[in-house]
Amino acid sequence: MLSREEIIATAGHLKRREVLVPEWNGSVLIRELTGAERDEVESMMLRAQKTNDFKGVRAKVVCLSCITENGERLFDIKNDASIISNLSASVLELLFKEACTISGMNPAEEGTEGNSQTTLTDMLGTK
Repeated sequence: MLSREEIIATAGHLKRREVLVPEWNGSVLIRELTGAERDEVESMMLRAQKTNDFKGVRAKVVCLSCITENGERLFDIKNDASIISNLSASVLELLFKEACTISGMNPAEEGTEGNSQTTLTDMLGTK
């Protein structure tokens, strides 16, 4: 059994994935969201559902998940989300889906078919 210390020592050991972006002639490194970041995204989605205003959600998820090779965030959510929102919709969709998948927010893609929980991509109509 893992001890408290061993579990806490895993902080920052987040899954990473390199995503090829043909439209940009390169790739982007993404990482899974932390529990706190996922809570933030899910809270944002619940608020958006109430108002039916999902503006900027994809860009914010992309800002949270894109990183440098050192593990630092590539984008600042406060300063860059509006810029990222104006990039190619197909590229944003690709990075958004990858970020959701690596963070376990797409149960069907993660091998948990039959989970009736609504996912982030379900809310935005992306399958």
